[in-house]
Amino acid sequence: MNHPDLQQPRISRDEADVQSLEARMEDSWVNNPFRSDQDRLIHLATAAVAPGDIVCDLTNAQNTGEELYQTFKRDRLGKTAADPDTVDFFATMKKQQLQTFSDVQKGEVQGKGACA
Repeated sequence: MNHPDLQQPRISRDEADVQSLEARMEDSWVNNPFRSDQDRLIHLATAAVAPGDIVCDLTNAQNTGEELYQTFKRDRLGKTAADPDTVDFFATMKKQQLQTFSDVQKGEVQGKGACA
């Protein structure tokens, strides 16, 4: 194939752009989010630093989702219809109220305690 994005000049220009962006972040940003010693989560667009509760929710989101999936599977797929503890497959699930960077901009964040 002869696609323009696969030509060497384009590849070289894209790599130069990535290097330029990386250099700007390392040299110009007070809170470089890519530093290996960075212990905070920083929003790339706004440079907002996430408080502890939001960090907990963001870093544990995958584990939370996995736990919810396992519960769903156990309660709705793993039981027979005759089992009295069976939850209807189409029953409403409780929405998780995980906090994200959008909650930083809302002002005071309601804390849930320390990250476990």
